[in-house]
Amino acid sequence: MYVLLYVCTAAVMFSSGKAGYTKLLQMRCKGCAVGHYLYPEKRLRVIGRYAEPCWNPVYEYTVGKTVYRVEAEVMSPTDRIDEGDVEVKYLPSDPEICFINGQRGRIRSRKKYMRP
Repeated sequence: MYVLLYVCTAAVMFSSGKAGYTKLLQMRCKGCAVGHYLYPEKRLRVIGRYAEPCWNPVYEYTVGKTVYRVEAEVMSPTDRIDEGDVEVKYLPSDPEICFINGQRGRIRSRKKYMRP
């Protein structure tokens, strides 16, 4: 009986801790960049035994001499995502930690470029 209570308490603390950590990261993201929409990325959303296709937009933003590609988890039911430029908030000490429209972005790639 007590084991079940401890497991449930630990699960609640873990989930609320993760949400709190994400909110703390979002508050610390003071850097701003303009994200340019590139293309939709197809994903599968698993619902029980079924999987339905959905699309997430991929953006590109630049910090210093590094270009980052980031995927926002929107789960759009169609591949027609009407997105233009968006504001990307990132952590100045680590630009790979970013938020787009209040949602945490997932870094797809990064590359450094050199201007002539």
